[in-house]
Amino acid sequence: MKLCMIGTGYVGLVSGVCFSDVGNTVYCVDKDQKKIDLLNKGIVPIYEPGLEEILKKNFKQKRLIFTSDLNKAVTNSDIIFICVGTPTKKNTNSANLKHVFSVVKDLKKIIKKKYKNKIDVIIHNVGGALGVKDILSSSKEWIKVWKFNVGIAINLNNYLIPKMKKTGGKIIHVSSISAITGGAKIKPYGGSPAYSCAKAFLNMYSKTLSREVIQNNINVSLVMPGTVLVENKHWHKMKKNNKKIYNQYVKNFHDINRLADPDEIAPYIIFLASKFSTYAVGTQVNIDGGMR
Repeated sequence: MKLCMIGTGYVGLVSGVCFSDVGNTVYCVDKDQKKIDLLNKGIVPIYEPGLEEILKKNFKQKRLIFTSDLNKAVTNSDIIFICVGTPTKKNTNSANLKHVFSVVKDLKKIIKKKYKNKIDVIIHNVGGALGVKDILSSSKEWIKVWKFNVGIAINLNNYLIPKMKKTGGKIIHVSSISAITGGAKIKPYGGSPAYSCAKAFLNMYSKTLSREVIQNNINVSLVMPGTVLVENKHWHKMKKNNKKIYNQYVKNFHDINRLADPDEIAPYIIFLASKFSTYAVGTQVNIDGGMR
């Protein structure tokens, strides 16, 4: 398959390199031309064990393409991943999504021209606690988290599904294992009941939606990742600033005794988006490292 990773930070670059290593052609896009120039010279701007060697191998075999040309990358790709930064807003725990919205705005123009309103795959990957941690938070705060984790997906589906009915397609929701486990406790781990409940709602929405739209050859599925270690996010900061609590969480709740890398989750999404998953109707996949 041909994949497009928009953003060559920790998530985008590592995932893109790993995808290329299993035979996919991957376009890694970044608006920072200096970074693209370095990558084309085989110079890796981040540290990840073994990454440079795999990058150079696949770049040499022309399965890995680094470019600042978003239009070219999107036009030549089957699946597009938005991997730009979502830094924490100042003085809050909320994610700043301005870079995501900027990319979506650019993609809208390119995709409309390329596909002429034909949609093959939708992947809903927006989610987060938005800093709402207290079990006694107001209903307004709970609804805010619900809108972010579920409402956006519902609104997009309501708009896009009518456009998919003639040709069919696939819709993949990214939920969380917290939908089943209830998530980590608020103290000392920083869990969010509102987030867990919103993801549980997303699970049932995905299941019921699947039953209604499969008659139009629209296949709806869902993945439930466990805790993923992403640079500059909650658990990455916890590992750096409070190693005792981090190690306690990993040891007590994960049979595999570690957290997930982003590139361990993405292949499941690619499978569900592929031609090989046609019988996975309403399927919901746990990818949790034996979480308990």
